[in-house]
Amino acid sequence: MKIDIEVRQGLQRCLTIVLEDEHYKQRVLEQSKIIDNAIKTKVIMASKNIVQTLDQQFDVNVREQIFHNLMTSNFAEAASQSELIIAGIPNFEIVEIASGNGFIYKAIFEIYPTVELPKLETYNFTQLVAQVAEEDVDRTLSVLRRQQAEWCSVDRPARAGDSVIINCYAKVGERVFDGKSMRVELTDDVVTGFEKALVGVVVGEKLPIEINFSADHYQADVAGKAVVFDVEVLQIEALVLPELDADFIRSSGIESGEIAAMRSVIRRNMDTHLQKTIRLKNTLTIFSEILKDNPIDSPQPLIEEELKRLTCDPCEEVEGVESFKHDIDPAMFTDLAYTRVARSLLVDELAKVKGVVLDEQEVRARVEDLVAEYPQKEKIIDWFYGNKVRLAGIKSDVLGEQVADLILKNTQPTIIQTSYAAMMNFGGNKK
Repeated sequence: MKIDIEVRQGLQRCLTIVLEDEHYKQRVLEQSKIIDNAIKTKVIMASKNIVQTLDQQFDVNVREQIFHNLMTSNFAEAASQSELIIAGIPNFEIVEIASGNGFIYKAIFEIYPTVELPKLETYNFTQLVAQVAEEDVDRTLSVLRRQQAEWCSVDRPARAGDSVIINCYAKVGERVFDGKSMRVELTDDVVTGFEKALVGVVVGEKLPIEINFSADHYQADVAGKAVVFDVEVLQIEALVLPELDADFIRSSGIESGEIAAMRSVIRRNMDTHLQKTIRLKNTLTIFSEILKDNPIDSPQPLIEEELKRLTCDPCEEVEGVESFKHDIDPAMFTDLAYTRVARSLLVDELAKVKGVVLDEQEVRARVEDLVAEYPQKEKIIDWFYGNKVRLAGIKSDVLGEQVADLILKNTQPTIIQTSYAAMMNFGGNKK
């Protein structure tokens, strides 16, 4: 076997592979026997024109399959001799099938890039740190109470946070739309437009509310027009929170009914979530800084694999699990896929150099957490573990966090104190 390596643009390579004499005959024989065990060995081995012999023994589709299988099986040996690390599946092109024993084909593919690691000590990495504060626990308690709150009728003017039940007729010029009863919640934070006009109303009040709709409004009937709503207030309701008593606490799974025990459980759960979020944020920041100065050319086959992972819904893939079909445009995730592949290549190289071993127990925990809300989650866990490609993204994320932890441990990062509210997007300010 003779091999010629052609370096093409970027990571693309082309191997031209020449099989001659008995080597070629033996390869054809092996693939022929796989397809049809009845083929007579002596027929091919004695043949001086393999093409003609194959035409006589098989139809054209089978012959093409034999040659494709031959190239696929032979390529692994050729790639090993070339010492190239192949990314993805190659494309094959037959160059020549000689009337005698010669066979020449090309394999076109991409290779893994060479990852040059920078001197990590030259970087001034940052490390976010945060703790769960008492006001964070208070906020979560408020959310839990609101989840069990009830709307109760009140005899007073409506204010922010209330719910107003109204009859409403809309008019555009001389045109009157069908009326309807509706509930309008006056949000606690920002009350604008229609809702703002209802702040201060009382039961039985009738009032017009004029709203000017933009020209690009999704409803063509009112786009660019002034609409007058004739409103009659039927009822005003306030959200009544449950008392923070022993019954409420026990309903949340705290058997002792003690508020201190409930706050302790809430704080522990919040802190677990917070530290996971901070760890991920620190990891992404570290590798983003490294890749900004040391970009990695990601192989297209790996990007395509990542796109499949990002857009795949296990429920649509696992037999017997209820699914809801939806269309996802892979183009929306192309940049993310490129970034994730580049980061994965960097992480793999750093892990190899630093001797970091993947935490398989953490991988399992991530998978279980990922499918926690899915129906028949055990089937989906088995689906993930049934193919290493499906697990690759999760494994890379876990390994990346392990490597980032080691980097922060062995460097002197700048500590940035932040807060639970800021990390969880509750609008809190960083400290």
